Amino acid sequence: MSLSMQYQEAGYRVARTEDIFGRGSLLSDGEPYYDGGFREASVAEQFGYASELGDGGVFEPLRLSFSDAPLFHIFLVVTLVVYLFMLFRSRKFISVIYADVWVNRSEERMVAQGGELPLQRFKQVAAVIGLLVVSLVGVRLADGSLSTESQLFGHSVVHSAPIISLLFVIVFVAWNYALHKVIEWVVNAPSVQVLSSVAYMDFVRGVVLLYPLVAMWLLSDGDISQHVSVVLIILVALVLLLYLKDTFLFFVSKKISIFYWILYLCTAILLPLSFLLHLLPEQFA
Repeated sequence: MSLSMQYQEAGYRVARTEDIFGRGSLLSDGEPYYDGGFREASVAEQFGYASELGDGGVFEPLRLSFSDAPLFHIFLVVTLVVYLFMLFRSRKFISVIYADVWVNRSEERMVAQGGELPLQRFKQVAAVIGLLVVSLVGVRLADGSLSTESQLFGHSVVHSAPIISLLFVIVFVAWNYALHKVIEWVVNAPSVQVLSSVAYMDFVRGVVLLYPLVAMWLLSDGDISQHVSVVLIILVALVLLLYLKDTFLFFVSKKISIFYWILYLCTAILLPLSFLLHLLPEQFA
């Protein structure tokens, strides 16, 4: 018994060729038939003169991207607007925060030049911009380093990635705040506040200097992104050297051993970063 008869006995109706493709249609064996007037059409004849026959390979399907999420662009637009407004309203403070960049001085001169309350507001706005931008940088780095099979590429995680990254940044800031408070309580010395203000001021300086390039890197792609990355790495290295210089001079001025300076840097920066780098590959690979 043929396969079509088995289907008919089971209650199915076998459709004829003319039922599917119209009257005059015939079922062929699939081989090109030239004698009857048919011939195999070229790719250019079917799809246009500029068409070419591909190799038939399977292309990688498009995947969701963290940097394509609406919240990512909302964060970036908000930081750009606030940054431009900050420069327009408080541009006089830019020269103030860079006036003593190569010497080890307190903030008394900056307060005298710009006024304590306006300067504090300027620093607070710049710090908030910096936290948001750092979270976007983390999103962009994660987008380029995670594998396509990662469970993070779900719709809910992709759309909320800037918020998740911002939470990690806030935890890092909270860790440093708590660390300085603990050190201040242990040593019972108000000079620890100066040490925390050093990191605060250098972070503000970095935000004012690096934000335009960071925003360009977040939006760029391809060769432009590579060129911007090179310049950005050099400037970030300069800001880090400035921070190391300021903290080193603080420990030297207080006649504290260099060993404690290295221990402070490891506890304040390297320890939370190493924990984060260890956590991400295990949980989100």
